[in-house]
Amino acid sequence: MQPTLYETRSDAEHHIYFEHSYGGDTPSHFHQALEIVYVIKEKIIVTLNEKTHILYPGEIAVIPSYCIHSFRCPVGTEAFVFTIAQNVISKLQEFTMVSFSNFLPKNQFSKEIENWLRLCEEKWRDSNYLMRYSLVYYFIGLLQKYFSSTPQRSEADSLIPEILNYIEEHYTEDLSLKFLSAYFGYSKNYFSTLFNHCVNMHLTEYMNRVRILHAKQDLDDANNTETILQIATKHGFNSLNTFYRALKKYNCQLKLPLT
Repeated sequence: MQPTLYETRSDAEHHIYFEHSYGGDTPSHFHQALEIVYVIKEKIIVTLNEKTHILYPGEIAVIPSYCIHSFRCPVGTEAFVFTIAQNVISKLQEFTMVSFSNFLPKNQFSKEIENWLRLCEEKWRDSNYLMRYSLVYYFIGLLQKYFSSTPQRSEADSLIPEILNYIEEHYTEDLSLKFLSAYFGYSKNYFSTLFNHCVNMHLTEYMNRVRILHAKQDLDDANNTETILQIATKHGFNSLNTFYRALKKYNCQLKLPLT
């Protein structure tokens, strides 16, 4: 089985990455950052949490935080790719509360979106950081304007961004299915079904990805003097065995001595 990689560079503080991609396969990986792919030519075969979807020109993939994904691109594929750190996205409070489908179809506004991405390509190299912020925010504004009003999920599903924000703020605590379902006013079965449907993974899997991502940031900090056990406990793991299994699963390497 192909290893799943935690892509550290995508989660660097204030990270904004933009590329006109000319194909090339990308192995399974995940990150906290939001990733958005707009297909220009040919097609991209996207696998998102073990489900495969084919994107054609004018179609868009919106890859949310912590979702394992990979891309297969035939010869001749071209696409625009944005990877935007969560601390950049979080400044757009309206956007974080909007639920998008993972795959956005081509419509009458696709050409306008593509034209803006071509402008980003033209301006990106010579733009300073504030200018790049502006280019990104306008692009996200286009997505919100043309896609967020499309009926995609139920009224209950619209609470998912609130649930994910709560998990991000409290991931070090014992966030069981029983606790979260009660906190948000659902039965355990309904909450579990709702979460699995909208996030495309079980709550336990999502929690482990959140925790290992934050723990990995401490592991990579050369100035961090905490022990492995302290880091594991700090980020919500209840045992070193659970922590090591998560590290192995996501192909993360230890950079601190085992003390």
